[in-house]
Amino acid sequence: MYCKKCGNVLSKNSTFCSSCGAETEDTKVKNRKTINDFFTFKKMLGHTFIRIIYIAGLAGITIGSIIFIILGFAGSGFVAGLGWISALSGLLMLVFGNILWRIACEVLIIFFGIHDKLGSIETIKKQ
Repeated sequence: MYCKKCGNVLSKNSTFCSSCGAETEDTKVKNRKTINDFFTFKKMLGHTFIRIIYIAGLAGITIGSIIFIILGFAGSGFVAGLGWISALSGLLMLVFGNILWRIACEVLIIFFGIHDKLGSIETIKKQ
């Protein structure tokens, strides 16, 4: 394969010409395919988005739980004298809330993974 710009011989897997730095035709086609896949929803952003949402939810659950625990120990529960309920619910939310949030996000990632696998199977069948 030769560079379209300078005529230099290109190695089989090169994406740029080592002589002039021009992009190879294979790279241009791959870039176009990636952009088209994004706009036709063949390429999903789900994994990254769910990971960001997971971290935000994890922080929210943890901070909320700690606030409940502190308010419980300070004795300022919703009903006078029942601050221990607030502390206990904060502790339960800290443990089980984060576990359940993790499971929910993992299920979503599995669904996106299934979509990706089906897309790759479809691509293989077309070849």
